[in-house]
Amino acid sequence: DKFDVQVLDFQEKLLAHLEKSKIKDYVPKMKVTEDGKHTLFICDHNGITRATRMLSWIEGELWSEVSPVTNELLFSLGKKAGATTSALSGFDHSMATRAFDWNLDHAEWTENYLHLIDPSLKSIISGFIKLYLDTKPMLHSLRKSIIHNDANDNNILVGWDDEKCEVLSIIDFGDAVHSTVINDVAVTATYAVMGLNDPLQAACNIVKGYHEDFPLKDEEIRHLYLLVAMRLVVSLTKSAINRMKEPENIYLQISDQPARDLLLLWSEIHPSLAYYS
Repeated sequence: DKFDVQVLDFQEKLLAHLEKSKIKDYVPKMKVTEDGKHTLFICDHNGITRATRMLSWIEGELWSEVSPVTNELLFSLGKKAGATTSALSGFDHSMATRAFDWNLDHAEWTENYLHLIDPSLKSIISGFIKLYLDTKPMLHSLRKSIIHNDANDNNILVGWDDEKCEVLSIIDFGDAVHSTVINDVAVTATYAVMGLNDPLQAACNIVKGYHEDFPLKDEEIRHLYLLVAMRLVVSLTKSAINRMKEPENIYLQISDQPARDLLLLWSEIHPSLAYYS
């Protein structure tokens, strides 16, 4: 349909923009068809039209398979994420502002699904949503840009260089969206600190790396604690909805338990401690 074609065009234009940016050596390159197109529409055996695109291969190990996650690796992730945001600065497309549930600028929709949330988490999630709604006017005034918005542990490639483990690339721009810049830091931190014993310290290393390549402002960092919590709220709400619609689909619950565990840990951290760390 027309909307999907426009979103595909957004993705193509974004990748083409990055191919000319300072991170061009670290992003997948689009392959071109014989007639000069990046996206090919084919009909599958069920008669459904599918959009296909071929990208160059980037060698590396998925973040989800790397252990241990060191402070240096977290810093490296922040730095690569910051470089990606920097490279996206100045790029624009009409589909970047599409309605999108994973855009933290519009996370208030989660309030409508509180009835689906596990009772043991409901008061925590409800509290973060209320704080988010109270904070929205301040968030509205912060810097905006198109951001990657999905640096989860299966979208980060890690490699070794002179015995040092570092992030090589952040891939998959399917969730890219025009949003508040600090939201991208929050998303990156949320997934990277899942399962770690000290999520706050881990998040600080990501922020330091991000700041080195894309300087963050004090008024942005001030809201990072809340935005990490809200990414968890969105993720857990999505899981609850998916569990109701497709209870047999295990993939849709893939980050449910780690997100629950992190939300419980995160809720015990005082916002002021997070900010001053």
